[in-house]
Amino acid sequence: MGYCVYEGLLLDEKDIAGALDTPIKSFDQLCEVLQDWAICEVGCPEGMEQEVLGFASERFNTGTISPGLRKAEYVLHGAPWNATIAYCCSSFSYIDPDILNQFLVDEDVDLMSRHLKQLTQSHLDAEEYDWARDKLVALANLAAAGLPGFQSYRNYRQASGTGLYDMRHRNHGRGTRILIEFRYAWW
Repeated sequence: MGYCVYEGLLLDEKDIAGALDTPIKSFDQLCEVLQDWAICEVGCPEGMEQEVLGFASERFNTGTISPGLRKAEYVLHGAPWNATIAYCCSSFSYIDPDILNQFLVDEDVDLMSRHLKQLTQSHLDAEEYDWARDKLVALANLAAAGLPGFQSYRNYRQASGTGLYDMRHRNHGRGTRILIEFRYAWW
């Protein structure tokens, strides 16, 4: 019996442009380039099997999963970028769906921050400290990533489970973000 971990890595085309010989002109070309680049850059811990499950692109406003898969953990096949991000965030039941929908329109970090602060305070008032801590971590990561649910790249190799990670060198804002999903397996 094996153990699998799913990781969604947030990248930006601007961070990888310098490593490319030619500009990327299509989603298919982006996926092809990212397949090799991501495995080389991200690496794979010894004793694990690594597989790229899917890609989503903000610029091309779509996502795809590897042939033969019915579903990935984070990337939605054929869905627009915002649908994939909403799907990623839906696993965080603490985010009110109405707030998430508002956030996705213009990515108002202040709106999401206020929501997370209100939730944190509610948990503190109820003496639910573990739940409050989760919201504080989400709040800290939101400030850096600009998207809810993405942990800092510093946590990437320290983590021991499924998660979303912001692997960008810096937050370039909207327009050229990419989500790559990996599955790591131990057998």
